Amino acid sequence: MSVVPTDVITGILSRLPVKNLVRFKCVSKPQLGGATSVALNYKFRSFFQNFWSCNGLLAISHDEAGIALWSPSTKECHYPPKLTIGDMYDEIILGFGYDVINNDYKVVQMLSSGKLVMIYILKAKSWKRIKDCPYEITFHVLQDGAYANGSVHWVGIENDKDDDARVIFGLDIGIEEFHQLPGPESDISYKNFGYRSVGILGGSLCVFRDIYHQDNIVLWVMKEYGVRESWTEDFYVSRDECWQWCMYYTRAISYSRRGDRVLLDDGGRPRQPAWLNLDKRTREVVDIPGAPKHFNAIIFVESLASVLP
Repeated sequence: MSVVPTDVITGILSRLPVKNLVRFKCVSKPQLGGATSVALNYKFRSFFQNFWSCNGLLAISHDEAGIALWSPSTKECHYPPKLTIGDMYDEIILGFGYDVINNDYKVVQMLSSGKLVMIYILKAKSWKRIKDCPYEITFHVLQDGAYANGSVHWVGIENDKDDDARVIFGLDIGIEEFHQLPGPESDISYKNFGYRSVGILGGSLCVFRDIYHQDNIVLWVMKEYGVRESWTEDFYVSRDECWQWCMYYTRAISYSRRGDRVLLDDGGRPRQPAWLNLDKRTREVVDIPGAPKHFNAIIFVESLASVLP
């Protein structure tokens, strides 16, 4: 009896939907023990504060229940030990991403002041503390970390500097070090401007920029990571065209297939996501029947990535 070559089998399987591939997956009972289950904790199902997507995995946080790492495709779920840092008055900043150096997933948790930076390492199933962050994330630009190029990114200010001097910075979760990214060249001439929420658009890092006392808000996209000259002004929205959205929290989620629209999300505020037509300067609300009053929108792509340590 002839044997089908491994590369042929791999090629066939690579063309199957994830839900079909899951049928071939075998998991022993011992592997399902410990902190892993096939269903989310009831607290996570009821309401959660933040969530992130990376390689088909979701990281979900809840004030009481802690953090859950979940694969909707394989139904696996892992609960890192709950970590308490700061006190009830401290703002907690979180992030989630893939460590390309060690082929691992990591969760970042720190105070908005940049102090007490903790990283959860999935393979080790443990938290570790790294050096403090040299940037502070101010209250009005609190946001979920955006993962790109092996780093999780936020907008902040350098410690002990004026609040207007906002910068874009990242944490390389492979080498566990912070770094600052160059902003758009045209922004250097402005003293009073502020970066708002950072996100990922079309696979590239993006950020909203608001120049105080001017009448427009610009979305910049970094086409080549770390290169100042690669920043591209994707579109601008006048304050009259903002439709009274709170631009402190608005994030760009995705381009449409034809590239003529951008999906915007208001960061869980009581407004539905909306398509911004780049040519007509119009907004089209995305109607989701049965959706709750407050929810976030993210991009999710199915995969067989596992949350089992």
